[in-house]
Amino acid sequence: MEVPFSSLVFMVSMLGVSVGAQAQNFPEKPLTLVVPYSAGGSTDATARLVAEGMSKKIGQPVIVENKPGAGGGIGALYVKRAPSDGYIMLVTSASHIVNKVMDKSVDYDMQRDFRPVSQLTNLPIVLVVNAKSDFKSVDDLVAFARKNPGKLNYGSAGNGTVQHMSASLLADMASVEMTHIPYKGGAAALTDLLGGQLDFVFSRINEVVGQVKEGNVRPLAVTTNVRSDVLPDVPTMNESLKGYQLPLWFGIAVRADVSDERTAVLSRAVQDALRDKEVSERLIAQGSEPVGSTPQEMAALQASEKVRIEKLLATMNVAR
Repeated sequence: MEVPFSSLVFMVSMLGVSVGAQAQNFPEKPLTLVVPYSAGGSTDATARLVAEGMSKKIGQPVIVENKPGAGGGIGALYVKRAPSDGYIMLVTSASHIVNKVMDKSVDYDMQRDFRPVSQLTNLPIVLVVNAKSDFKSVDDLVAFARKNPGKLNYGSAGNGTVQHMSASLLADMASVEMTHIPYKGGAAALTDLLGGQLDFVFSRINEVVGQVKEGNVRPLAVTTNVRSDVLPDVPTMNESLKGYQLPLWFGIAVRADVSDERTAVLSRAVQDALRDKEVSERLIAQGSEPVGSTPQEMAALQASEKVRIEKLLATMNVAR
């Protein structure tokens, strides 16, 4: 039976109303922002600031839930298996791309299984040692490692994380051997550095800047190609190892099958939160650069980062 043209027009128009209403009414209940690292670390701190800002913009609580482990993989798998209604979001970073590039058996793919919402921040990683350490520079650390292969112990937020890559890149470029001790988050590694169980760690700047100012740790270098405004006297890794550069970024994603409309609502909320004066000032004070981007811009960043990481790892010996 043929459907009259007028009826088709009516059905299409009602479909548009339904989709519009879905976006207009979303969200109707609290949302969850999954942090795939331990509570108390820099990712957690950033997520809680953004969640607070998002809550003000969308009129619903955004609850931060920590699911650490596997270099961010446990949290990623949790969100991958969550309902596709957009109420559960994931904090993402370059570590999730690194994990898949390093290990093809990892059961998630950022470009296949997730839809980008927005970039959150850019920030440097800082090479730090205990304040009581004899190492005063990257050159000191490298000189010791060359004379004592495998004797230096360093911690990271987990296998395949950017902190792990940072140390692996240092070892590769300096042609030295060092021992990696993975943790479930950067905060735990930093605690053991303070306790004297580790020789050095690469920490996110917003995770360690307070310890630097209190004199508990000594920063030796930042991984960006320019010095940080927060730690202007700390040299770049490039000043000791020519060509070294490994910055860090964070973003938010949802399952790949979340609708365009709901993704757009979340993206606008993130961007608005990062433009909030209080949120942005607190992030900047921690050493982060607030960004805020569209889903399309975040997708382009992830695609370019995958290419960059694949090229980088191809030249490195990153032992897991």
